[in-house]
Amino acid sequence: MSKTLRECLLDIASFTRLDRILRIGRQATLKAQEESRQMGVPNVYSIDGKLYYELPSGELTTEDPFKSGERDALRDGA
Repeated sequence: MSKTLRECLLDIASFTRLDRILRIGRQATLKAQEESRQMGVPNVYSIDGKLYYELPSGELTTEDPFKSGERDALRDGA
């Protein structure tokens, strides 16, 4: 039977492992965001089901900054 989150947090070894995993995830996210900014690619966030684009200038917008087909080219590495 698996432990509840509360039971895991009470176990210091589990808490330490969870903290390490979350730290690695946060660092990877920050690195990916910074790499996107350096390449001029917007970071995209979903808040309550609505997409927000952080442009390389730091501006936030709900308008898709990609031209038609440009997103596919970026995804396919063209």
